[in-house]
Amino acid sequence: YSGTGVVVNRTGNRDLNAETGKSLTAGFVFAPSANFQFTVDYFRVTLDNQVDDLSIDTLARAEADCRLGTSSSLTPTSPTCVDAFSRITRFTTGALAGQIASVRVNPINIARERTSGLDFSFRGSLPTPIGRFTLNLSHSHVLDHTFIQYPGDPAVDKMAVDSGYYLPRDKSNGSITWETDALQFTVSGTRLGKLPNYDEDAFIKATYLFNATLQADMTDRLRASLTIRNLLDTMPVKDPTWS
Repeated sequence: YSGTGVVVNRTGNRDLNAETGKSLTAGFVFAPSANFQFTVDYFRVTLDNQVDDLSIDTLARAEADCRLGTSSSLTPTSPTCVDAFSRITRFTTGALAGQIASVRVNPINIARERTSGLDFSFRGSLPTPIGRFTLNLSHSHVLDHTFIQYPGDPAVDKMAVDSGYYLPRDKSNGSITWETDALQFTVSGTRLGKLPNYDEDAFIKATYLFNATLQADMTDRLRASLTIRNLLDTMPVKDPTWS
């Protein structure tokens, strides 16, 4: 029914509560010399009453899952299902019986969203007769990322393959730089961790992207630079479940 028109009623919400959040970070730095540094950090962020607009698409999918019983986490009596039923009106008679007549949306307070993870970084520098070489590495790993739309709903694991969210658990960056007084040459790379496929029954593999930059100081006031993006001319990872 992609070509079917649906009446959408959107209103404000005077009953919204203020957003609140808590964050915790802890870590350490190991730097035995000015040319070497290693850091590890733990982070945990919790958002309560986060304000978000209801998505018509998400609402319609939730209502379908509630009616058809296709989601193990949604039951007809769960807060999300009760809310979806109240917001979607369907025709009860006539040729359009059963189809959606109208949808009511407005901003809501999301009960809670929480994420935690670890960040690692390394920086090493080596002076040589031909210039200074510097290696930078960083990696971020998400331990968990959960979402609860309404109080009483089960927590949704946003990192799960069938959660409906497409978030990488890991992301890494690295670069190596050679520099002299007038020249600087850098090769950098980014790795994006695996993501759910379109069918949400498996993961597609991680993707990599490399860039290179050459920079030259012509004078004290003039600098020239050349950048090659996607140095290896790689294509994105193909998802076999999407045409």
